[in-house]
Amino acid sequence: MIALALVTALSFLVYCPIICYLDWKYRDIFSHKLWLPLIAFNIPLLLAGYATGTYPPTLALISGIGIILWIVLIGISLGWLGKRPNEDFVWLCLISIFMVVNPFNGQPFMSMFSFFLVGMTAAAYWAVFVDNVVRKHVLSLRMENGIPYLIPISCALILALVVS
Repeated sequence: MIALALVTALSFLVYCPIICYLDWKYRDIFSHKLWLPLIAFNIPLLLAGYATGTYPPTLALISGIGIILWIVLIGISLGWLGKRPNEDFVWLCLISIFMVVNPFNGQPFMSMFSFFLVGMTAAAYWAVFVDNVVRKHVLSLRMENGIPYLIPISCALILALVVS
């Protein structure tokens, strides 16, 4: 039944290049409707995983705690309360909800994903910061519209799948 987790992981991997391109090029995905096919595809897989016992019920609690942490970390610190949730928040929540176990080793996905997310986020921020300090010219990366965090989040997703 790890096939459920593998199909879910593949659906998220299909989304990675699309959202990374949009985040890099436009710093926006333009519409949250982009997430609907991913959600519609993965809801039956998630329910089947919990119904068949492939996903232990305790991992639902971990997913819920993950979403609460994203609300606290992103929502309050960036102040989107009362506004439309940003893409980073939605992508993190979708990963927390649907990526329950790693299809390659059967372990809970969030532990390694969180580990790689911290490293990738720090690396992305400092790479842009150092680039702006060292190379002050047109080709420098810019932070006016924010850092395209969907890229490090997607990198953390891929690393958590492959490395762990």
